[in-house]
Amino acid sequence: MERRAGLPADPARRLAYRLLHWGTQADVTVLTARDAHLLSLMPEKPAPDLSRFVLSPMPGLLTELAVKPGRR
Repeated sequence: MERRAGLPADPARRLAYRLLHWGTQADVTVLTARDAHLLSLMPEKPAPDLSRFVLSPMPGLLTELAVKPGRR
């Protein structure tokens, strides 16, 4: 594999960049045309269903949950 100066040896490490300019942030991915086409064919991974879980904004801080059994 040819290595260019200034780029990491592992190609997977140079795909994603976070650009910051005057408080604006953009997360970008640089791909070849073929890789972009193949990525467009990949199915999107659905977000996990967390409706069964109690999510606390600060884990460990939730001390009481005033809900009777069987209520939603």
